[in-house]
Amino acid sequence: MSARPALLRACAAFLIVCSFVFAAPAAQDDEQRAPAAPEPKQAGGHGWMVLADDDGAAALVHLPPRGSDPERRGLVRQVPLRLAIAPDRAAFWGERLDLIMASERVGEGDDVRSIRRVLQVRAVRAPAGWSYEPRDRPETLQPLPGEPALLGFVGAPDGPTVLLRDGPTWTLGIMRDGRWEFSEPGWDAPPRVSQRVHLVLHGRHPAILVEGAGGGVGALWTLPEQPGEAWESEPIQTRSVPVAKDSTILGIDGQIVEVERTGAGVSLHLCREGGTFPIADAPDVPDGAHIAPLLGESVVAMGWVDRPGDAPTLSPVSALRLIEVSIFAKQIVYEGAASQHGPLSVQDLQWVSVALLLATVCLIVMVLRPDGAQLQIKLPEGIVPAAMWRRFVSTIIDLSVGLLIADIAFDISIELGPAASQVGGVELLTILGSSALAATLGEAMLGRSFGKMLAGLGVIGVRPDGTVGRASLVGIVLRNVLKWGTPPIGLLALLDPMRRHPGDLVGQTIVVQRAEASPPV
Repeated sequence: MSARPALLRACAAFLIVCSFVFAAPAAQDDEQRAPAAPEPKQAGGHGWMVLADDDGAAALVHLPPRGSDPERRGLVRQVPLRLAIAPDRAAFWGERLDLIMASERVGEGDDVRSIRRVLQVRAVRAPAGWSYEPRDRPETLQPLPGEPALLGFVGAPDGPTVLLRDGPTWTLGIMRDGRWEFSEPGWDAPPRVSQRVHLVLHGRHPAILVEGAGGGVGALWTLPEQPGEAWESEPIQTRSVPVAKDSTILGIDGQIVEVERTGAGVSLHLCREGGTFPIADAPDVPDGAHIAPLLGESVVAMGWVDRPGDAPTLSPVSALRLIEVSIFAKQIVYEGAASQHGPLSVQDLQWVSVALLLATVCLIVMVLRPDGAQLQIKLPEGIVPAAMWRRFVSTIIDLSVGLLIADIAFDISIELGPAASQVGGVELLTILGSSALAATLGEAMLGRSFGKMLAGLGVIGVRPDGTVGRASLVGIVLRNVLKWGTPPIGLLALLDPMRRHPGDLVGQTIVVQRAEASPPV
């Protein structure tokens, strides 16, 4: 008998820790799901890649910030979302990844139109790593018109930005507050057919880079901070090669970088007014490599799936190789296989918590199993263990009291119906905590909570010799923390001959009623 209470207390503490670890990401998700949450104003060193599978699907890969820790170079996290169809374009800003799908026709009859669906995924910082929101499928944003050609797509602090062209008409679109805002570029004259045009991020603002004809000096047009102001223009030089060159131009931390294909690899150059300046060469980057600027860290990451021959892999992420180039150090800072063995993600921690939770519940069941030497509780005459249906009624009433307290003190309420699915971790923990506090105060002062009072129940303490008396404050606190902190284990009371909740066993208490009690109100 002496070993059981100690073991049960240890199991109870572990169950409570697991439940809060499992609920913590939901609280983080709540904050990200709030519609009034502003866009991230700092890029924070994040990068994203979209890897296509052999069947046309796509895996989303998050490159977390590296910081100053060299051990974090090459670290990636696979987002637990799989797109059935690979997107046409991808862009990102900080924790936000934006995707544009290929043009498709929607509607019926005379209402048929062409659109491009726009999707969004966010990385959410959590105590144990990174979680990703939404969890089941990407968020759907306002679509783009499908007829114009999509010539550019970048992420920016205000929102994703696109450059469209429909014949001679050029249009710049910026998503603000969930709606696309379209305007004409503020250049002096549209570019000629022989000039290449790129949409890039210049510092914190979208910009349009128009290459010079025949490799001459071009122009970089930057979007003004305030609507209605004139666009700023500055001359810029790109590589003096034919128009059909195979290169990518991107903006990173106020610099314009050109990644040029050179034989079996790539060459990185800084583009400025006075010419182009070499950064570094990466000789082993194949065609089709994904390029992701790690904004805020001045690093360009290039990744590709390296399958020996036609060997299949369970996931393209498992065969991902990375090269990371620092544009200021002008050297490769990482080259090798991508690593997924960094800190545990929130999803990993949740699965571990679930497994340990189930193992602990099984241990409690084994401990509570009748063994012939169970403590015989000596109840006074006319007092019997509480009926399960009465305890259920009292719990519902106490939960309602907790909801009322949370609504008054913290302005938290729950709507019934479809809106109930929107209840998150913060609200749930607040309601359960309020219920536990109210029940603890009532049982400590009156020997019963408000719900138990209406159900005709009371809580008394159980001494080591089986006699009963007033429950101790410590016992009442323990039973309510375990009861409200881990609600599912309340079903274990069905296994106990005296119908004691695991919280009662830990707190050395028992819930009783009079043998001839009247029905509850």
